[in-house]
Amino acid sequence: MKKNPPGPLGHYLFGSLRDLQHDPLGLFMNSHKQWGDIVRFRFGPSYCYLLIHPEYIKQAFQDHSENYCKKTRGYKYLQLGVQDGIFTSEGEVWKKQRQLAQTAFRSEQVAKMIPKMAEAIQPIVHRWESLTKNQNTIDLHSEMSHLTLTIVDRTLFRMNWQKEINTIADAMKFIDHFLAKRTRRLFNVPLCFPINENRSFLKNIKSLHGIAQDVIEKYRNTSGEEEGLITMIASGHGLNGQKSHREKSLREQILTFMVIGHETTAIALTWTFYLIAQHPHVEKKIHAELDTLPGDKTPSYEDLLKLKYTEQVLKESLRLFPPAWQLARSSIQEDEIGSYRIAPRTTVVISPYVTHRHPDFWGDPEVFRPERFDPSQEKNIHPFAYLPFGIGPRKCTGQHFALLESKLAISLLLSKFKLKLYPHCHVTANPLLSLPPRDPITMIISPR
Repeated sequence: MKKNPPGPLGHYLFGSLRDLQHDPLGLFMNSHKQWGDIVRFRFGPSYCYLLIHPEYIKQAFQDHSENYCKKTRGYKYLQLGVQDGIFTSEGEVWKKQRQLAQTAFRSEQVAKMIPKMAEAIQPIVHRWESLTKNQNTIDLHSEMSHLTLTIVDRTLFRMNWQKEINTIADAMKFIDHFLAKRTRRLFNVPLCFPINENRSFLKNIKSLHGIAQDVIEKYRNTSGEEEGLITMIASGHGLNGQKSHREKSLREQILTFMVIGHETTAIALTWTFYLIAQHPHVEKKIHAELDTLPGDKTPSYEDLLKLKYTEQVLKESLRLFPPAWQLARSSIQEDEIGSYRIAPRTTVVISPYVTHRHPDFWGDPEVFRPERFDPSQEKNIHPFAYLPFGIGPRKCTGQHFALLESKLAISLLLSKFKLKLYPHCHVTANPLLSLPPRDPITMIISPR
């Protein structure tokens, strides 16, 4: 008879739920040390299996991917925010959405977006230049959220958002906290009950839907003449200037790219700039590499591809602080992983945050060491030990866009500025649905 994986007993009634609510990263990391590469948790009446070893992850998320769906508690709540966009949809709907996204994010399409990306970064460059005169400080994550939202707007939607930037950023911050709390409770007050947090959530969702609808209306009014992601996706949905039953699907796609597409990159850049500021020798190497780029000219696609060390820094930052720090699936039929039984309708979770620190695959896993991703060493990394963009058939289609956007932001900002952590600023990660900093990361800006 197949056995269940080992794991903590926890509270007689709640299991490990209180630990999950209080410190999910600590729960997962400590459980790996105590129980091994597959851990069974009980959260109230439900069981959850955490897969940590790369081979176990490969087995569930790639080899047997058809046996695992996204019908988990967490994705159910995420659908409250982005509904059936590419991140949460399944089956034929997802296949069509993914095909459209792959077309939009082809390398040649992304290369054409670089001038618009650079245009979006310039306002921050100008603002930081004014701040350096008085040794002023910035909230790093807030700055990166505004930056990546502006890039999403200029490259994908062409709306020239102004006040909408703050609306989206504030809404996303609230939604991330709200949904994380709901996924970690045994019971939730239904959204139809008008308590304060429900009303605030629905208000923020309504604001995001309104902004997404504005994108659709602008597309209609311009007859799709402007290029951008909206043009490609709208064409794929058959939205050609007339009201359509497919408009809802288009709005869901816009919401997904607007919300998830900006936040993950903002978090990645936040942690990358923080780590660079904490490691002067890394900053020095990046400056040396940036100095090889031509003058004040915006780096070209080919220039960005040459920033090999900068890319290593980005990849190492994503190893330590993966924005998608956990991914969940639900088993459809019984399965067996590593000689352990996976019952039907069991939630199976992977945590890149934990697997990226597996001592069997990463030497000194807590040390920030970009050289791990030097081509001579990167080839030795187990392909399922590094998962910042997901895994298997549902791996992020915007990976190339995100890396290129990040390299451009680093090149344009660090070629002109140095960042220093404000004294006594306490920095920790906050494991919500994503992995932002718990408190503002305050940085002092100075000219390079």
